[in-house]
Amino acid sequence: MTAPVSSQPRAVRSARDTVWFPVMVFLGVATVLFVTVQVSYDHLEPESPASPGELSTLGHWFSGWMEFDSGWYVYIAEHGYDAQQEQAFDDGQQSAIAYFPAYPLTVRQVARLTGYDYGAAAMLTTFSCGLAFALLFWYWCRDRLSMMARRTALVLLLVYPYAWFLYGSGYGDALFLSVTIGAFLLLEHDHPVFAGLAGFVALAARPTGTAVLLGLVAVALERRGVLTRDPSARSEEHGWWTRERARWHVHRGRFRLRDAGVLLAVGGLASFVYFCFTQFGDAFAF
Repeated sequence: MTAPVSSQPRAVRSARDTVWFPVMVFLGVATVLFVTVQVSYDHLEPESPASPGELSTLGHWFSGWMEFDSGWYVYIAEHGYDAQQEQAFDDGQQSAIAYFPAYPLTVRQVARLTGYDYGAAAMLTTFSCGLAFALLFWYWCRDRLSMMARRTALVLLLVYPYAWFLYGSGYGDALFLSVTIGAFLLLEHDHPVFAGLAGFVALAARPTGTAVLLGLVAVALERRGVLTRDPSARSEEHGWWTRERARWHVHRGRFRLRDAGVLLAVGGLASFVYFCFTQFGDAFAF
């Protein structure tokens, strides 16, 4: 007699895959941080004078999150790379052009929801992108780690000291991380064009976004088996060290034209380079 098939394993897997765990961990850490930031802002003196954008966010409930370079991002969201910044650049002074545009452009759109309160929009943008990153990371770990390892990885990610930038600061880190992991997830699910578009945002958000492009290209080639290594590669002895001669082969026939969609990511950096050239007369003004 065969035992009846139980639906318990599926139910257990469904419960384990729920998004409630990453959401609750993220909100729990965020609550602690918001209280800490507010108490610190109310009772401690700032280390340095406020930068341009910070002046417009002082005295608000979110002001503790708008410190240091946050002010530059808020300024760009509100004023763009205006004539004042062009003049500062020409005079050899610090200018907003040093900051990439994807995050402040997003903040500018979110500001429509906050009554054009750009500081609040920056905080809301970062918080939303940080939560999105946590959820995408949780999803990315699903097929790679055991449930215990998956939960441990998420908790360690969200309590890591620099994860502070995921919860409300006026920095573009959360946006960059969310679109980056989103790009790789899209590529893994065979959506190279959408992956390239997500990469476009990543390259327009950080100068280090170029690494995202290289990673997308590498993953696209690896998925199709375009590059393979000859297993008969042999090792060569060179005194105290050994070098392995890897014989690589390129299989062009395995490459699909649609895979080139990941190259759309180049446009993120290229667009900003063109803007710098036309606006500041220097393609690499940043």
